[in-house]
Amino acid sequence: MFMASLKYSFLEKLEFYIKGTAFQIEQKNVYDEFPEYPFFICKIKK
Repeated sequence: MFMASLKYSFLEKLEFYIKGTAFQIEQKNVYDEFPEYPFFICKIKK
């Protein structure tokens, strides 16, 4: 599992990086309940 307190554009950068590896994003959840602390959680598998 990968959890990061990052802006949403970084999720797109993570997806782009993962495409060049042997891994894939199985599930992603973006949480915006607290706008000042946006974060997402991704499940990455090989």
